[in-house]
Amino acid sequence: MRYWFTLLLLLSPARWALAQSWSETFADGDLSANPAWSGDTAFWQLKPAGSDWILESAGPEASDTLTLETPSSVAYGSWTFTVGYTGGPLSNFNLIRIYLASQAGGALHETAGFYLQIGSNERDVRLYRQTATSRTLMGQSTAGLLDTDEATPTLRATRRPGSGWAVSLDDSLLFTAADAAPLPDPPARFGLWVKHTRTRAYDFRFDDVYVEPDDEADTDTTSAPPPIPPGALVINEIHFAPTPAENEFVEILNRLDAPIDLRGLALADNRDEPVPVATEPTLLAAGDLAVLVRDTAAFNAAFPGRASIPVANWPSLNNDADEV
Repeated sequence: MRYWFTLLLLLSPARWALAQSWSETFADGDLSANPAWSGDTAFWQLKPAGSDWILESAGPEASDTLTLETPSSVAYGSWTFTVGYTGGPLSNFNLIRIYLASQAGGALHETAGFYLQIGSNERDVRLYRQTATSRTLMGQSTAGLLDTDEATPTLRATRRPGSGWAVSLDDSLLFTAADAAPLPDPPARFGLWVKHTRTRAYDFRFDDVYVEPDDEADTDTTSAPPPIPPGALVINEIHFAPTPAENEFVEILNRLDAPIDLRGLALADNRDEPVPVATEPTLLAAGDLAVLVRDTAAFNAAFPGRASIPVANWPSLNNDADEV
């Protein structure tokens, strides 16, 4: 029985435009322009702070969540902002999320994006990647970081191709995190999200937001994926005669010390034309495994809890002899 794995370069059309830098100091006392904010605007207020202005939550006298968002297309670069809270330490019931890069459509907490969570019962800072149905913790600070009754820290998150994420607080590095797969579509907005209890509706503040793209990185996302070097990927397992037949899969391993974009990979056997493994940016982290599957439901039933990548138009594998 012979099995060969063929790597093909698949060119993808340009999809993402060059991102633009922007900032918001709230010094103009106006949420309607430069930049324009939308969302639960009735539950936010601008207040003088010396010679400056700050944004403050003004929620209802009930437990609630408040959102505010503005257009932003930055996928790679840096996000710097000041947050503040009073009235006691943050917790699972009084916390802040900063949606750094979120896709368009739907509520912030329901669409794909990356966000920083400031506060939990562990009094920490966390970085998440979110989809419409789940979220993945990418990194977090030590517990007890925000254990005071009030604070006004400045946070900075950076994301660079190949080096991933770094998050700092008041110029001190909190943690780094390996990058995750890019969003299925380009980011379209930056957002603020506050969860508060009845007595803390006015306890959250924001100021001095500065968002700077990594111009080279954001430009590169419009191009085809780089070629996959020979030997970078190896087949770890082939499941070619399963029961049921829909549970065919191929497991691959990234041998490099850098992520591989699986848009540069195609799958074929000796009867069918090559089909792309992924048509959207899909990164396989250094040293990680990926399972390419014919049918996600069949794979999940047999291997619950295992992540997989469904391949459209899967080339059915012969049970006696084939070339892949």
